[in-house]
Amino acid sequence: MDSTHLLALKVMRLTRPSFVTETPLVTFDPRDLFAQSAPALSPQKCAANQRDIAEGAGHQKINLTDMLSLPQNFGNIYLGETFSAYVSVHNDCNFLCRDIIVKADLQTNSSKVAMTAGSAEPVSELPPDRSIDEVLTHEVKELGPHILVCTVSYTSHSSEKLYFKKYFKFQVQRPLDVKTDFRTTENDEVFLEAKIQNITSGPIFLERVFLEPSPNFQLLDTPSTDREDDSGVRVPECLREQETRQFLYRLRPAASGDTQPQQPSVGGASVTVGKLDITWRSQMGQRARLQTSPLCTALPPAEDIRVTVEEAPAVVRLDSLFRIVCRVTNNSTRSVNLRLSTSSRQQSLEQSQAAMQFCGKVARSLQELRCGESASLSLELLPLVPGLQSVSGLVLTDTLLNRSYEFDELTQVLVHP
Repeated sequence: MDSTHLLALKVMRLTRPSFVTETPLVTFDPRDLFAQSAPALSPQKCAANQRDIAEGAGHQKINLTDMLSLPQNFGNIYLGETFSAYVSVHNDCNFLCRDIIVKADLQTNSSKVAMTAGSAEPVSELPPDRSIDEVLTHEVKELGPHILVCTVSYTSHSSEKLYFKKYFKFQVQRPLDVKTDFRTTENDEVFLEAKIQNITSGPIFLERVFLEPSPNFQLLDTPSTDREDDSGVRVPECLREQETRQFLYRLRPAASGDTQPQQPSVGGASVTVGKLDITWRSQMGQRARLQTSPLCTALPPAEDIRVTVEEAPAVVRLDSLFRIVCRVTNNSTRSVNLRLSTSSRQQSLEQSQAAMQFCGKVARSLQELRCGESASLSLELLPLVPGLQSVSGLVLTDTLLNRSYEFDELTQVLVHP
């Protein structure tokens, strides 16, 4: 208690206990020369030690005892955890104190949060040797220094208005290192690789790593954070100190109604894909949650005319016709009239020994495509060489500007003999 005040304020952080570890028993094989030469480590004792460890419980095999240890210091606080503190105001004097108000604010570099419920109703009386106790909780959402400011005001037995403050400073650290990498395919699909590294001082258990897509994108594949143990039960993935896990997400531009998926942004511009929502538990089961800032990537420059494959077989037979369905999209700012043909290189290959040959009426005019419109295109091909072959050599010519667009390696098929 402060010598000038009648009340004493104590603040303690509430954290979960930890298991007590013990030094493992040193055992030797009874046939070991060292075990035979050491009187204290006779073969009989070595065999008994090995039997005790083999028959012990699972926690004994990893040096954990049945005892729990209470925290001996303030410990580390990580972003996304819930900070809990026990606040106690005790009347250490022999007099009755009145109108006690306890307030607690958490200050950061950019904000100030009231952790108490405003303390609108003061405690009317606090007799000697009695206390006012309260548990404060706050989800930590900022990095850097935090200051817990506790203010106590009261009226003494002599009707004197008194108050005092205490400051408790702590540092909030980063628990995870999240790195992302983007890849964009020719059909506008976006692959997001997220690397999550545990940079805390202990192991964590990942419960959920979810990608919340932006309105521009639709999430197609979501990886799992669970794994199967030896008994086939799904358990959360354990991430030890400095370990890294990788997660892969597949997205595509969101569709508008029944129309085809649209580009969420012009090529070369930065577009928001979404943000990661990560939930984990500490080794003692304390839950924490972290959400990244919006993840952005730059889309590749869009071609004026785009061709994507919608239907194509994965495996075909040699010398057997097969069909692929493509979609031709006009990404330019004007209407176009297109004519379909094959490249001169493809025609020269067909005269010699081409691996894949177009069949039927290939050279033809397509319908007029306005800005943003698309049309379906069906092609028949004949495989002539076994193996993994590419469909290439398609040419679309803008008859107005006399500009040609050549498309190679539209897709690949496996040709069986």
